[in-house]
Amino acid sequence: MTQLIKYHGSYQQSNREWKKAGLPEKPYSFMLRTKFPFGYCSPNLYLALDRLSNAYGNSTLRATTRQTLQMHGILKRDFKTVQHTIISELGSCLAACGDVNRNVMAPPMPYKNRPEYQKAQEVAKDIADLFTPQSGAYFEVFFDGEKAFTLEDGPEMQKLKDWARSNDH
Repeated sequence: MTQLIKYHGSYQQSNREWKKAGLPEKPYSFMLRTKFPFGYCSPNLYLALDRLSNAYGNSTLRATTRQTLQMHGILKRDFKTVQHTIISELGSCLAACGDVNRNVMAPPMPYKNRPEYQKAQEVAKDIADLFTPQSGAYFEVFFDGEKAFTLEDGPEMQKLKDWARSNDH
């Protein structure tokens, strides 16, 4: 299980405060990491993460050095609800942990009059899309097997894949 959940953006953690107090039980919770190419998180997704953190986590959202957010203290019984909500708000935790390309970083500055920033963000998004696992199973797990989303290749994605193959990247 530990190996599988990391690809869903999560790690199991023990309650350190419980351990420090010398209590006999060892309750476990999960850390859940989101994936935001170039650090972009829509306002609706951020508000949903804030609500989820307060309702199901330890009421903190932690910014990471990889331009994303983490929630801690999510109990196993709430894990599916939290993931379902993140996906419903068009966010993702897919491949946000583990031995994968976790996130593609780029300048997050939203300068509208600076085309080089916009281009860097577009390239970061394209690279993130290229390296994101293409299986629909991730979505089906959190939507009870229903097909909630479909990952489809567009012409730009196909060009990027062709370029990567032809240049051995």
